[in-house]
Amino acid sequence: MLLAALAALDNQELTAIIDGAIKLGETVFTGGLLDDTSLAGSSDSGNSDTGDASGFDKCFSASDYATYSACIAAGVDDGSIDPTILPPYDRFADCGVGEQYWNGDVYGMTDEAFTAFAIANAPCFKKYVDDGTISEFELPYELSRPDCLEGRNWYNVTDAEYVNRVVDCATS
Repeated sequence: MLLAALAALDNQELTAIIDGAIKLGETVFTGGLLDDTSLAGSSDSGNSDTGDASGFDKCFSASDYATYSACIAAGVDDGSIDPTILPPYDRFADCGVGEQYWNGDVYGMTDEAFTAFAIANAPCFKKYVDDGTISEFELPYELSRPDCLEGRNWYNVTDAEYVNRVVDCATS
């Protein structure tokens, strides 16, 4: 199934995936969770020209979404958070869905509420896909292809055939 999904992608989409994987690797190994210097008590502040996740890491201690969101915005502004490592719902606060992902509401929504959420909010993210700011691949399927959800909250479904249909639809 993975090979079929990759075969359906064009060169630009594959490049975006590879670039994303490289950024993730840099984030994890450079100032992130698996950075040997962080284990040795490095004094690196995490501020670098390449942007990394160290600024993002400190935002996780927030006890409420407003504090978390402000921390993310401040980190992007001061360069301690590379905005391209952020999930789109955190990166594009103007779309107004970050809190539902942050607090987990989106994962427990009823089918009807989830479908309404996806249909109402996907257009905001589509404008960023259309203008080339992000690729469709960076979005969760509900924000890129709500038409593929069959009116269900796919986070609450254990039916493998359904999940395969959603993935096939969203990646075709």
